[in-house]
Amino acid sequence: MLNIVVISVVQLYAKVGEYFLPHIRTLRCADGMWSLCERLTVERLLINSEVCCLQELHNEVSAKFLQLGLLSWNNKQHQLLLQRLVSSHTSVTQENCCMLSSQLNSTEIEEAYRKLGHHHALFGRCLSLLFSSPLSIAELLHVVGQNQEVPLEECIHAVFGLLYGNCIFSTDEKAVLETLSCLIRVQLLSHSNPRLIIRKGTAAFPRLYKLYSESLYSAKIFLTAALHDSVMLVLCQDEVFLDVDPAKSPLRFPSADRIRRFGDDPTSAQYHKRVAAHRKLIVEKLVLLAHSFIKGICDAISCFPLGLIWLVQQLNTALIEVKRLTVDEAALICTDLIVTNLLCPAIINPENIGIISDTPISHIARFNLMQIGQIIQVIDSSFIFISFHPILITEKVLKKAAFKSRLRGGVANGALWMYWRNATSTSADSYAGSQRSH
Repeated sequence: MLNIVVISVVQLYAKVGEYFLPHIRTLRCADGMWSLCERLTVERLLINSEVCCLQELHNEVSAKFLQLGLLSWNNKQHQLLLQRLVSSHTSVTQENCCMLSSQLNSTEIEEAYRKLGHHHALFGRCLSLLFSSPLSIAELLHVVGQNQEVPLEECIHAVFGLLYGNCIFSTDEKAVLETLSCLIRVQLLSHSNPRLIIRKGTAAFPRLYKLYSESLYSAKIFLTAALHDSVMLVLCQDEVFLDVDPAKSPLRFPSADRIRRFGDDPTSAQYHKRVAAHRKLIVEKLVLLAHSFIKGICDAISCFPLGLIWLVQQLNTALIEVKRLTVDEAALICTDLIVTNLLCPAIINPENIGIISDTPISHIARFNLMQIGQIIQVIDSSFIFISFHPILITEKVLKKAAFKSRLRGGVANGALWMYWRNATSTSADSYAGSQRSH
């Protein structure tokens, strides 16, 4: 009897379960769907909030980029104004320079489409095509330089400021490098003496290269690391003109000081002996200062800008493979690109790129810096640019540079050569080892 009751109860529960189970499942499913909808709603609100925040950040970054570009343009125009004032340009004088600077500061920027109207899209398309075609820009600048109807300097500044935004962003830097590479093939390779174009500095390639190197932040870091201590050493020793010419060296002193130092009879043996001793002292100072500059450059070579390394590689490859120059001739031209057009201007005018901040430079110190720059130029043939290292100094070329040096004193030449040999033996050996491993 008990078994029958238990079976009946079980059957009853089974029938009740069969009746209510679909309803229970429906309720559970409805609760799950409701919970899912709530979670999706929260996620949607969160995503919309994140998208709005990202859009605001994008607008702020775009506004900062625009502000940075405008500040860069304004600073570049002030630098150009100062350079023209110093170089006595006809358009900038002491009377109107302050007025021009005030006009630059009060310039109001307006959106291009407000002035151009429906031509705005056409101008934008034209600038985009020029930006994406460095070969066209190179040919255009080359033709302008040959035509002489439009000032090349104005055209270079317009292209560099309008098209490349003064090279403050990486995309602009890449575009300028590609344009310089095209100018190598359009302008340098077509000339009978490419080294003359680089040294003269009036063609499109050296002008654009100058603007690029001056605006390159990594180049400023390299020049500051390489030259700051040596320049300050020259500025601290500005009592005497470092002139090695025995005919001009005594004339640098006032008459009373010249008589006290050398005597009053320029034809006497004592006078010539004192002049020779003074010249020997000057040569020794120049050797020590040259050592300081060379050591600073070698120590800071790890900071050398990668963009300039790539450009030198392109120039070296084009000169050897297309121009069919020898390795030594191509090395001299590549060296001029760095030493004559980058290092020497920074040595002579260190305040232009921020190597020194507010330290005044006297006329004596400026002359001494020019002397150091000339010495660096004389021994610039000791630098050889190759594809693996930006600069390699070899013993053979160093000997040739030592004999060509304007420092005629034998002790000075020997000291300079010994320093170069000791300072560069490590880098040359390391490069030779890397070549063997390759």
